[in-house]
Amino acid sequence: MDSMTPWAISANDDLRDFSKRIKRGERVSENEWRRIAGFDLSSNQLHQFSKKFLSNPPEENQLRDVKLGVLANHTADFLVGCLPIAGIRLGLGLEPIQGEFDQIIQEISTVPENSLLGECDHILISLDIRPFFGQPTSSSSEFDDALSEISLFLKTIISLNESGLRKGLLFHTFPTVTDELFFANTSTTRNLTTEANQLIFDAVAQFELHRVIDISQTVDAIGTSRWVEKRFWANGRVSVQMDAIPAFAHPICHGLAERLSFLPKCIVLDLDNTLWGGEVGEVGPEGILVDQDNGRSFLEIQAMAKSARAAGVLLAVCSKNDHENAIRPFLERPEMILKLEDFSVFIANWENKASNIEAIAKSLEIGIDSLAFVDDSPAERELVRQKLPAVFVPEISTNVHEISQVLAISRLFHRTNITEDDLKRASYYEANANRNQQK
Repeated sequence: MDSMTPWAISANDDLRDFSKRIKRGERVSENEWRRIAGFDLSSNQLHQFSKKFLSNPPEENQLRDVKLGVLANHTADFLVGCLPIAGIRLGLGLEPIQGEFDQIIQEISTVPENSLLGECDHILISLDIRPFFGQPTSSSSEFDDALSEISLFLKTIISLNESGLRKGLLFHTFPTVTDELFFANTSTTRNLTTEANQLIFDAVAQFELHRVIDISQTVDAIGTSRWVEKRFWANGRVSVQMDAIPAFAHPICHGLAERLSFLPKCIVLDLDNTLWGGEVGEVGPEGILVDQDNGRSFLEIQAMAKSARAAGVLLAVCSKNDHENAIRPFLERPEMILKLEDFSVFIANWENKASNIEAIAKSLEIGIDSLAFVDDSPAERELVRQKLPAVFVPEISTNVHEISQVLAISRLFHRTNITEDDLKRASYYEANANRNQQK
């Protein structure tokens, strides 16, 4: 997997045309910005487009405006500069406000009226584990000392925020650092990172206002060696190498969108070659691939969708099939993880998929920007992006064995901090669908 954001669209003529227009200073609409944000952009492109967006935003838009403070113990300038476009992918009109370098305690303890952070809705605390070590080490006693320092640091930040700024804080987990300048033993480093991350979760657990963004899945999928480059740290205390910044910015924005309850409320799924292998209309339910031997990757997608459903995310089907054929695998293949009752709306016909997705939104009584769409067909994905640019449509790998991993990196099905309100909202929207389907 070469791309850092494999769920995004590969560059094409549309991106080049948008780039030319933006360079000429033309005003770009919200839908066009959403289109730009959906591309697989380098850190330089994210940074440049973000500057253009902030200096010349669309006159009218439905993006959720939010100011995010960023405090870091590492050089975070480029990450901060990439966040606005990464936010647009999730419907956020994000304005980042960066604090002074490595001045987290001082910034967080400033009274709101004397700080730019007082204007922020939330504050990201971005930490690298290496500053907690004064020198290269492999000593277990020095590891213990560092863990104690991390724990105290986290408690101090949260306590000062409670008595001062009183903002919602976002922390991300530490990635494992394979840097022999600091850690001679990789296995020991992994254990240390695991313990340090647990300290973050423990410190935040008792505060409903704060959140932890777990970036470990993203780092593991990309590879630690591609995430961390020790020479960047040595030369400028840059925590993440440039190529990995787009992959870093996405979970940050996803975590913020989740904190704002602004992630997709409903995930619309295709069936053939998405939830199972093969076309059920041609091979019948007995011929589709949906077993542990030949359909493991499809079962992984179903498991992710099932987990999202349990977290209060609605599921819907939009498939080009005869309805009778489409429902048979759910009735006749016991290996299916997803069941018919998991879907709030089930549309299987031969109509335009964009129109069917609009019908799903209408049935649930939610906005188009509350939907995401997963389909193996490039043509169907592009149709929905063109007709409904507010719908989040991840790319799907042509390698069937990579599909579930790509979707995992997109964080489409990822939810944490599930509340009773989330589940109540899901029940409310589902009731809307049931009522509207009975009309």
